Amino acid sequence: MSDHGTHEAIYLPDPDGNGLELAADRPRSEWPAGLGYSGGPAPLDVESLYALAREADVPRFAGEGLRTGHLHLHVSQLEAARDFYRGVIGFDVQFEMPTAVFLSAGGYHHHVAVNTWRGRGVPPVPEHTVGMRHWTVVVTPEDLETISARAGVPASDGALELPDPSGNVVRLESA
Repeated sequence: MSDHGTHEAIYLPDPDGNGLELAADRPRSEWPAGLGYSGGPAPLDVESLYALAREADVPRFAGEGLRTGHLHLHVSQLEAARDFYRGVIGFDVQFEMPTAVFLSAGGYHHHVAVNTWRGRGVPPVPEHTVGMRHWTVVVTPEDLETISARAGVPASDGALELPDPSGNVVRLESA
């Protein structure tokens, strides 16, 4: 559990071992300079969170409108992954450290982070094992066309699937 300045987060594993971060963003006007990455996360104020949950009408299950705010991907080569997500997909680098790069569109703290926390050169997950097969980014038709041209791969039926240099597949769909 931690407080990143831009958002508060609780971390849990799913049954396949993927790490899940349940996060609540703060309004952008409250985000710290430099997105707060340089100092690292602070401890989460759990008592405040419990008090908020007791006061609010908190639904028991996730409902309509729940979406993924950001994703962390383990990659084998940080530089190649950064160059792919910046140069092909078009994300901006928000913060870079020796073992991770945080990228986003529109000035968000990060939509995707790539990291070598499992080690540099680690191979992709073998086929026919549990794990994520792709993740999806919804883009405008114009952005899809631009990304398709940069990748040199034609989109089909308003979608495009591209593997990053570590084999993580990003599916781009036009809205």
